[in-house]
Amino acid sequence: MDPNAVILIALALALFIAELKISTQGVLTGLGMVALAIGAALLVRGGTVGFGAGPWIVVGTVLILCVLFAFWAARVAASRKLPPYRGLGPEAGKAGGQGLRQGGVARTELNPSGEVFVDGALWNATSRGGAIPAGSPIVVVGRRGLLLEVEPPAVAAAGSKEG
Repeated sequence: MDPNAVILIALALALFIAELKISTQGVLTGLGMVALAIGAALLVRGGTVGFGAGPWIVVGTVLILCVLFAFWAARVAASRKLPPYRGLGPEAGKAGGQGLRQGGVARTELNPSGEVFVDGALWNATSRGGAIPAGSPIVVVGRRGLLLEVEPPAVAAAGSKEG
């Protein structure tokens, strides 16, 4: 086996990883694909002695890996453009805040505390005014740090009409 092949393939992997850390709009991924192709070409069996792979196996593997790494790099680049996820905003639970009436589901029985699923995350919560069975819908009416204060939707709606 040609040691240059191993060096070029290792260089290709390093370039793929570097593309994920440094946004170069695919330049490092392209260079990694070239290094991978050349390194893999050096692995093709040459002559009667030596270990190596058949040319079709090498070409197929290089094509599959290049497509996968290009897709991977494109997904990472797209994720960098997304706004950061912050969960429930600081306004959740404050009077007049837009996040005040965010809904969710009780994952465990809240009597008076338990776990709820709100906005794609599992939160510790306490129930204001009575037990809430597991699986019931809930509404966030307050927040203290990472602890949510919740009520059933009927109670929260009645409370918002009074205020």
